Amino acid sequence: MHSRLLLILIFSLLSGQTYYQSAIGVEYNSYNARSFAMGSSFSDGSAFCLISNPANLSMGNNSNFSIIASYLVDSKLERRSIVVKDSFEDYLTEADYVRNINFNSSYAIGLKYNKDMGRMAFSLGAAYLPYKNYSYDYKEEIRGSLPSNDGDIFSRDPFLGSHILKSEGKQNLYSLGSSLDWQMNENILMSFGISSNIIDDAVITENMSLDILPMDDNISGYFSDIIPYDIKYNLEGASFFTFAYRLEFNKYLFGLSFEESAEIINNLNDFNYYYLDMTISETDDITYDIISYSELYADNPIIIDYIDDYLELKTSNIEKPQKNGFYFSIINPDKNDVSFILGYERYQYKKSYILSSNEKYSLGIEHYTINNTALRFGLEYKTSPFKPYISSISSFTFGLGRKINNFVFDIGGRYSQIQFNYPDLYPVIDNLFEELDIVNESNFILMGTLSYKF
Repeated sequence: MHSRLLLILIFSLLSGQTYYQSAIGVEYNSYNARSFAMGSSFSDGSAFCLISNPANLSMGNNSNFSIIASYLVDSKLERRSIVVKDSFEDYLTEADYVRNINFNSSYAIGLKYNKDMGRMAFSLGAAYLPYKNYSYDYKEEIRGSLPSNDGDIFSRDPFLGSHILKSEGKQNLYSLGSSLDWQMNENILMSFGISSNIIDDAVITENMSLDILPMDDNISGYFSDIIPYDIKYNLEGASFFTFAYRLEFNKYLFGLSFEESAEIINNLNDFNYYYLDMTISETDDITYDIISYSELYADNPIIIDYIDDYLELKTSNIEKPQKNGFYFSIINPDKNDVSFILGYERYQYKKSYILSSNEKYSLGIEHYTINNTALRFGLEYKTSPFKPYISSISSFTFGLGRKINNFVFDIGGRYSQIQFNYPDLYPVIDNLFEELDIVNESNFILMGTLSYKF
């Protein structure tokens, strides 16, 4: 029986590629629902902007002191399919054999202080953010087969058990920074910002097991021959600086940002997949050999390359790429905040030969209705660092906001869908399937933010 473990890629602050990103960590491009709904962290003027654009710390209608908190829920639906062919070996359809839903949640909190000093303004901020999430849950049902006579009513594919994979762990980030504004004249304002960001340590656990129901029947050939494993490893934190510059000219805004690269030390130095290969001799003697995936797929270099690259990510230090950003915005003079934004970001990897430097383009708009409710929409397009396995990811963002007295309520969402191929990592040796599976993933993220200005 074709049995396998769902393995999916991601990087991007976006969706997709879940299992790959459990190795390098899932992160998000913004923790403010307003900027999240506009598809760009460059539109964020709260304390959460410290990680990506601290020059925006003084942007907006600021009071002396403000506090902000966000809660994020990330839902991913993963479907893994095989190609069904007709008797002529032509494509017929795709048949799903796995359907999993992953839920992850996180929260963030930030504080900001602003001081107006005439033609100059000083802002100071601090934030606690979830940086990377390494959690992943996978469960694949294993079904058997039974013969039946006409008229018999029973299940012909009884449930035998499951393949289960579970990983857990997350890293948080602490950010402290400031910005300084200089009103050069009535039409021109410049702002400079800097922040220090510290990523804390983490302990990651991962367990792969076979949950087999007790039964008298022979179930060989149904479950994978992989040897179950239970690993635990540490990730050492890192730190980096972010620098940013903002120039306002009348109602137009131009900005630059620069994030340093960093390296998270991974002490998982060795990890591999091993399988138990059973051999029956002519005299009915049974012997068992432990083989690796490279021996199992010795005649299929494409599958070996896929698994090699994943294991290289799994056991290497995690590189935070250097990020350079540029954006153009139109300011709403009534709100002293961004109403339209175009953004460009480049993520540059210098050490990893698996991850490729990639780019992100974003567009966002904000419109206020007659009852002063903000409507927001955005588009994101990002090339993938997992080339050639995934080429690009597109996302649609949306949200709304409402101010009531000193409270501001914002909600933002993002949806994307992606399809790619990946091999069978957990095969049955006697029924080895050496074609690539089709993986479909849809991702929906919902974020709520509450801020209060004193």
